Amino acid sequence: MYIYSKKSRRRMHAIPAATTLIITALLWLLTTAPDARATEVLAPAELNQWSSYCDQCELEAQYDVMLGPVIRIAAEGGYASLSRDLDLPLQAPLLSWHWSADRFADPGPMILITLNFHDTDEWPERVLHYLWDSSRKAGEQDTVSDFEHLLVVTGEEARAEHWYEVSRDLSDDWQTFYNDPLPPLESVQISLNPAGNKSWNGTFIDGLSLTEPEQLPAPPPAIATDE
Repeated sequence: MYIYSKKSRRRMHAIPAATTLIITALLWLLTTAPDARATEVLAPAELNQWSSYCDQCELEAQYDVMLGPVIRIAAEGGYASLSRDLDLPLQAPLLSWHWSADRFADPGPMILITLNFHDTDEWPERVLHYLWDSSRKAGEQDTVSDFEHLLVVTGEEARAEHWYEVSRDLSDDWQTFYNDPLPPLESVQISLNPAGNKSWNGTFIDGLSLTEPEQLPAPPPAIATDE
């Protein structure tokens, strides 16, 4: 019969303790995984809550066989916009949406999503733009001023009559231009034909939402083991 030394017995007792610690940690992760808090910024049913400017254009809710209720924005040689005040504090949000275009009559800027952020003690109000531009490559950036930046998120590779999903980590985008935390979001504006091209432009947009994970609770305490 093999007789275990005192040191070996201590190590054998440590194995179940370590296993218990691993199982406890796994259960904690499974039971306390953060739920995503989604704020739908633009919903077809709430279109009347947005301020609109429309010059020879269409602004209406329609139904898409793929996505369900969507918002139609179209203009003939004019400009159209939707805007809404939000005043939302943000920690680590994801901004996501779907959009689609009827056709590309003239290459250039087609639709623009503008986020206006509150001023801080060190900075005035600042702006991030997300643009669909059929004449540029996705990923290109413009610095409009020290307080205003633009990112092309859908570009010349996109096709008409196709839905494209965009998801942006606002904190990451913000840190591309600034070294301070993301300020509260003040308002959102959606602009069709921002360059004022003299042609008919029609787009659809759906599911513009902010998703922010709930904060995780503190992890369980470690289980001490004897060596």
